[in-house]
Amino acid sequence: MDRRRDDRNLPAKIADRSDEQRFALRVWHRVRQRPGFLLAAVIVGLAAGLAYRAFFDPAGENNPVNFLRSAAHGGSVGLTAWAVQTGFDSRVRSRLGAALSRLPLAAEIAVRALVMTRP
Repeated sequence: MDRRRDDRNLPAKIADRSDEQRFALRVWHRVRQRPGFLLAAVIVGLAAGLAYRAFFDPAGENNPVNFLRSAAHGGSVGLTAWAVQTGFDSRVRSRLGAALSRLPLAAEIAVRALVMTRP
């Protein structure tokens, strides 16, 4: 994709930057544009971590420190999910985003899942 054609819809402060800086500014713009999505991802992750600890662990391991650790792990999983989705969404104007959007839906979901589970 031609970079000049790609940059014509961007604000001047983003269009004049390097690719890494443009990506960071797009992500930051996304955070300011939709802060509820970030909060919801972290809160759902915290709740899922607490629920996992409460329902699936043995009763002897149910102490406040383990609940706190599970909530932190769940929140970090939610934050990771948000980062992957925002990263792919912010790269729509890049080659990666363009290639990903041309894939069939099942392939796009498979790529997103692979990125989420890769260590």
